[in-house]
Amino acid sequence: MDTEELTFTKMKKNIIDSLKKATHEAIGIQEAKRSNKIWWNEKIADRMDMKKKKYLTRLHSNQDKHLQEYKAAKNELRRLIKTEKNNAWDQHCQQIETLIGGKRYSEV
Repeated sequence: MDTEELTFTKMKKNIIDSLKKATHEAIGIQEAKRSNKIWWNEKIADRMDMKKKKYLTRLHSNQDKHLQEYKAAKNELRRLIKTEKNNAWDQHCQQIETLIGGKRYSEV
């Protein structure tokens, strides 16, 4: 590289760094929001991996049995997620009831 390209590269990097720094000072850095799902567990993760594998098998093959296996895995995962969400919601409601209203209502 000649000196002209080197100075151009340095100037470009300096401008980009200055813009980034000014943006961070003005707006700030916002961390990505993470959603910790209380209903997510290892069983769901395993079924999700199984569904993904069946989907990839389905993509590489036009056989009807692979389509049926993928649909069955997808439906099974959907049912499992619904069940786990309902269980988590019931457990959460029960916990709230015991913390807030359980003692008060039992005394009356």
